[in-house]
Amino acid sequence: MKKLLLVLTLFLSFSAGAQVFVPSAFTPNRDGLNDSFKLFNTKTEKVLETSIFNRFGGLIYHTQNNAAWEGTFNGVQQDNGVYFYQITYLNDSLVTIRGTVTLLR
Repeated sequence: MKKLLLVLTLFLSFSAGAQVFVPSAFTPNRDGLNDSFKLFNTKTEKVLETSIFNRFGGLIYHTQNNAAWEGTFNGVQQDNGVYFYQITYLNDSLVTIRGTVTLLR
């Protein structure tokens, strides 16, 4: 049986010219499609910080650039589920966005 995966992307616009895309789900199964989670932007906004939290509020990933999260914590693959993110980037001003992302294996 073949599985069909539909990945939605949120389109957020915060100020004139600033457009960022945040995936709503990703599949870190090493098939080359949607294998990691990170913010995408159409301009040159500088991502300052990305944090990922588990359902208990525990910090499981943190980076001070736009490095992608591969769905692991301390080298251990994380379970399917919903994770919370907080991303701070610099546009004309400092912008922080928060939301959820679904990890599907």
